[in-house]
Amino acid sequence: MKKLLIPALLAAAALTGCSPAQSAPPAPSPNTMETQILTVDLMAVGPQFANSRSVEAARMVCTAILDGKDTQTLTETAKTAFLSGEVRSVSDKQAQGIVTAVRGNSFCPTDKK
Repeated sequence: MKKLLIPALLAAAALTGCSPAQSAPPAPSPNTMETQILTVDLMAVGPQFANSRSVEAARMVCTAILDGKDTQTLTETAKTAFLSGEVRSVSDKQAQGIVTAVRGNSFCPTDKK
């Protein structure tokens, strides 16, 4: 009986976990023009957000946008993504400005612009 039960349990566990959550692929890297526009838009939110990590952080926010995350999750994603040695804190208002800047940039292809 044990010989049949263990494989059955393993098969059941494998079947329940074999359907990974659907998520958008990582956002593409912006080209030179998109990076310049993104930098200007981020500087309008706060000059500290136009730094060496901005593009990678913006790509993280874009991926969350493409995943269809809700407003609160996008705000938290922006706050987390833009924290670095250069940026010690990000307010909700700043995070929402970051989301707006990323959403408005053509490197983040979404119809929610």
